[in-house]
Amino acid sequence: MERKDKSTQLVQSALALALPGCFFEPAAEAENGPKFIAVCPPSKFAVEVDSVIALRTADVLGRFAVAVLEARSREPRDGPLPFVAVILPRLGAKMVRAVHEFLSRNAPEISWALVDPLGGLHANIVRPPLDVLVVERSAPRRPSAERRSASRSTPFSDLNRWMLKILLLRDAPSHRWSGFRGKVKNPTHLSRVAEVSVETAHQFVRTFAERDFIRTDAGDMKLVRKRELLEAWLAEERQASPVRSYVRTIDGGSFDLARLSHSTHVAAVGGFEACRRHGVLHTAPGIPMILAEGPPPALVGEWDLDYCSEREAQVSLVETRHKASVFRGVEKTDGVPVVDLLQAALDVAPMPGRGFEQAELIVEEILSWRAP
Repeated sequence: MERKDKSTQLVQSALALALPGCFFEPAAEAENGPKFIAVCPPSKFAVEVDSVIALRTADVLGRFAVAVLEARSREPRDGPLPFVAVILPRLGAKMVRAVHEFLSRNAPEISWALVDPLGGLHANIVRPPLDVLVVERSAPRRPSAERRSASRSTPFSDLNRWMLKILLLRDAPSHRWSGFRGKVKNPTHLSRVAEVSVETAHQFVRTFAERDFIRTDAGDMKLVRKRELLEAWLAEERQASPVRSYVRTIDGGSFDLARLSHSTHVAAVGGFEACRRHGVLHTAPGIPMILAEGPPPALVGEWDLDYCSEREAQVSLVETRHKASVFRGVEKTDGVPVVDLLQAALDVAPMPGRGFEQAELIVEEILSWRAP
C-alpha cells in the first residue's frame, strides 16, 4: 500500500491532538475528492487538504475558495460534512482573522482549519444546525535545551532532570543503571559528567541547594531528602499528562517494537511497557507507549501507521518535552531502546488506573527511596 501523503499525516496529527476521541477513515478514492474522513462522534467530516508555500493572505483565501466550491459540488445531503484544511508555513492571528471573516461571510456551513508544519492548529468545526466548535493548539517552539532549562520557572527543567538522574541513579543497583557512578566533586565536574555548560551546572546546583536538596560532603556533591525530592518531581508529572497519538498499522498486521532499533528517528519505549522490560511491572501494561524526539507524524509516515481511536490502537506515540533527560538515559533491551527505570516511573505517574501505584513501587521498592 502506498505511503500516505505527508500533508494528510500532518493534518491528521494536528486534529488527533486537538480533538481527543476522534479517529480517521480512508475516503473513497476519487479525483479531487476528500483526503480522509474524520470521525468525531456524532459527526463525520470529509476533509479536504491543501497547502500554500508563501504566507500570503490572497493565496490562502484562494485555496479555501476553490476547496469550498469543490466540496459544495459533491456534498451528499446525508454524507460526511465538508471540512477544508490548509497547511501554511506559520500560523498567526492575522491570518486566522482573515480566514474567519472570509468563510463566515461566504461559507458559514463549512468546517475549516489552518495547520502549520509544527502542528499548530486553528479549527472552526461546524455541526448542524451551525453549532461552531473553535479549537486552537499552539505549535511547540524549539529553543535549545539549555535555554529552556534557564528560562523555565520549574526546577524540573529538561537538563535539570538529566543532572538529577546522574546524582540519583549513581547509587542505584548496578543492573538498574549503567551510567556514571562515581563522585561528583563540584558543579564544574558535574558539567563534564552531564555534558552541559558550566553555567547550567552551577545554576542547577544553586537551584537545588537553595531548596536544601544538595549538600557537599568530603568533596562529593550529594542529593539529600531524596524522598521529598521525588515526591515533588512525581507531583509535577501528575499535573502534565502528555498528549498521545493513537495509531495502528495500515495493513492490519501486528506492530513490532523492534522497529525502534533501526528507525531513522530518535524514539524509545516508555511507560508500562518500559516497566515490563525492566522486570518491575505489577499491573496490566496496556498498549505500548513510544516516546519520540520529534512530532508523531514522522514516525507515522516512516512506519506506515494510521491514526485511530484508543480502543483500536496498537501503540501510542508521545512527543516528549524533555528530550535530553529522556534519551540520554536510554539503553537497549533485547535490541529495543528503552528508557531508564526512573524515567519509566515518571512516565506512568500521571496515567489513570494504577499508574501512580506503579511509580511508587519503583521509587520505594526497587530504587529504595523510601520515606523516613
